[in-house]
Amino acid sequence: MNVQYEKTKFDAFQTIEVDVKVPINKVFNLISTTEGIQQWFPQLSFEEADGELYVNFGMDDGTNEQSIVIQHEAPTHITFTWAIGEVEFKLTDQEDITHLYFHERMPFEFDHVAEDFTGWQLQIENLKSVAETGEQKAMEQSTFDRIYQDVKKNLF
Repeated sequence: MNVQYEKTKFDAFQTIEVDVKVPINKVFNLISTTEGIQQWFPQLSFEEADGELYVNFGMDDGTNEQSIVIQHEAPTHITFTWAIGEVEFKLTDQEDITHLYFHERMPFEFDHVAEDFTGWQLQIENLKSVAETGEQKAMEQSTFDRIYQDVKKNLF
């Protein structure tokens, strides 16, 4: 997994690239349907309403944060708002390997940029594991802490 960070005066950016050893349609299903996304990011679901497609994030306190899908092009691309930023998944097909490109933009005014970037790194690893093995990857606090420190070092 290749992770890169960039920043401007107002925004932080994270790019994650990883090869997933399954066909593109399987990966797209995992990032663009409720049945797929909940296998690796159980708090997320998709909902269609009033001709728009939304991503719902179920919070631990029982509330729900709703994002809007900005772009949806099967089987290669989905972009949606995320808090006050946005996330983008782009897929390219290399026979039975899918190259996943994940890009996130989050304004520094968001109070939890480092936690969010860390969470997405762990979730992308989980996505790869679910796609290739059918099993979620174990998430350990020490791994979160290590990645979190790396994010902070690179952005703050």
